[in-house]
Amino acid sequence: MKLSPLFSNGMVLLREQELKLFGQTSPNSNVTLSFLSQTYHTFSDASGNFTIMLPKMPAGGPYEMTIIGDETITIQDIYFGDVYLLSGQSNMVLPISRTINKNKLNWQADSLFINNNADEICHANEKHIRFFTVPKQYQFDAPADDLEEGIWLSVTPETILPMSAVGYYFAKEIHDRYDVPVGLIEAAVGGAPIEAFISEETLHQFGRYDSNIKQNKQKEYVDSVINVDNNRIQHWLETLDNIDLGLKQPEWYQPEYQEEDFTSYIVPELFRDNTLGAIRGSFWFRKTFTMEEDYLKEDAILYLGSIIDSDLTYLNGELVGRTEYQYPPRCYPIPTGLLKKGINTLVIRVISSTHEGGFVPDKPYGIRYGSKFIDLSGTWQFRIGATCETLSPQTFFNYMPTSLYQGMIYPLRNYAIKGILFYQGESNDSHPEKYEELFRAMIKDWRTLFNNQNLPFLYVQLANFGDHKRFNTGTNWAYLREAQRHILNIPNTAMAVTLDIGEYNDLHPQNKQAVGKRLALAARAILYGEDITYQGPIISDYSYIHLEGKSYIDLIFSSAENGLFIMGDQIQSLELSMDGSIWEETNASIVDNKLRIPITTKCPQFVRYAFENNPEGANLYNTEGLPASSFLLSLQVTS
Repeated sequence: MKLSPLFSNGMVLLREQELKLFGQTSPNSNVTLSFLSQTYHTFSDASGNFTIMLPKMPAGGPYEMTIIGDETITIQDIYFGDVYLLSGQSNMVLPISRTINKNKLNWQADSLFINNNADEICHANEKHIRFFTVPKQYQFDAPADDLEEGIWLSVTPETILPMSAVGYYFAKEIHDRYDVPVGLIEAAVGGAPIEAFISEETLHQFGRYDSNIKQNKQKEYVDSVINVDNNRIQHWLETLDNIDLGLKQPEWYQPEYQEEDFTSYIVPELFRDNTLGAIRGSFWFRKTFTMEEDYLKEDAILYLGSIIDSDLTYLNGELVGRTEYQYPPRCYPIPTGLLKKGINTLVIRVISSTHEGGFVPDKPYGIRYGSKFIDLSGTWQFRIGATCETLSPQTFFNYMPTSLYQGMIYPLRNYAIKGILFYQGESNDSHPEKYEELFRAMIKDWRTLFNNQNLPFLYVQLANFGDHKRFNTGTNWAYLREAQRHILNIPNTAMAVTLDIGEYNDLHPQNKQAVGKRLALAARAILYGEDITYQGPIISDYSYIHLEGKSYIDLIFSSAENGLFIMGDQIQSLELSMDGSIWEETNASIVDNKLRIPITTKCPQFVRYAFENNPEGANLYNTEGLPASSFLLSLQVTS
């Protein structure tokens, strides 16, 4: 007999709803389920499939049930509570381990979980918060009927680090407020575009995905591409190693190596900000620093910010860490005894393969031991080990249209859920004009799949991101946020605005606690019926007014019933335009709970707020402290 991995020890089942328990056993055979002194009977069909219906149950547990078919399976430690599906891309996947101790404003003085036991994480022992991670699998020929594996885990200090940070903080808010068990099913994949989460039938309506889907149904084609990619990448890396002068004898990572032909380089700095530019290859960076004997007994962590694309890091000739791609923060524990009194040598081999390489600015670069910190930013010694042609990007089939819907979402269809949390959009920023129709189609798809046309759908609007110091950050993310804002006219949806918690230099902003809490606010209103303001101000209407010979535009907002608030002396990032291409900043004031804009010249045709990738100055909030969504509004000119 076989049950879905979802039906396993530690599972959380949805409370107050009749439930299906399904599985496979011998064809045309009797199946019995025993639960809470009750017995339920059914028969498997000619293929061995069976379904047993369970009655509504209030929140509670732990319980145990036994299913008897051609064998006996007992499931233990069962709770009834509220079950949520988490999906999207890397900002939903981002684990607790990537977010602890990342207060960028005070990172040198902050505590470190690995050796200082940050309170909440170290003592997390939430047996009523459970999470299940869906295996990252794609499917093309037909939807997967079931998951291949997976287990339920309760939150403990040993299990919490790989858990979705957004999911954990959301679940903790819900559990603590309603004293109800919370189950989270995470089905998210870093880098995935929205079309990967949509059914083949729905994507067929758009036409543009048909040829891609048809091609990917050919297993020989998929296997061939994967094989060619693997060989190509391996050949590139082996070639680089073979020609890298830094790997010849004596290797440049050895402390005794004499730094011949090395030049100065300021860390952190990106290659594009100096003469290196778009060069690809292997690049060596060396730094010596002095340690006092008193510090050698402390556990130490090496912080190297973020590095593009990958790195191998050596301390006193020993490899202490390596990371294969650009996004994870480099936090490398230093083995006890490796640091020594006097001069120590740190060497980083940076491999730039696809992107412009370098060290991401405004990140921590140094060594922490106890409460002390050695700052390693500043002048390093640098030399090129080898240069290569750009490595073409790898083909990721789990990013392909319908791949994740068929491999990860469809198999969940019969497991009852209370709502969906979704954090995605970054990988669709090249075509934001297509996002709204795809997002609408996906929500309809999933509600149909789970047989609930009112299934609550709570999602995160993209945060601010982009480097104003180096280039114009553009507006593609702003247009994608606009598409996300438009989705709010679908019933039973809510949007967590995060324009105030992004980081200009990190695609994965660390403050996931605020994201989880804002999603929980939305859930409190949409799912639990609380009469609260649960999201930031959302533009809803406008009007023209004339007072004492002067004209104004009044902007009207929902989710601002208790008042608007400008954080600072005057509104920022508010602009007017006559033609939609040339914009001028304008001032405004709050009057009668509206944002009033004076019209000083000819009546404008467009108004926008916080409409760029990184609107760092955006400062419009409601009195609950939630930021307003960006918007672009076309005005109907009146006489």
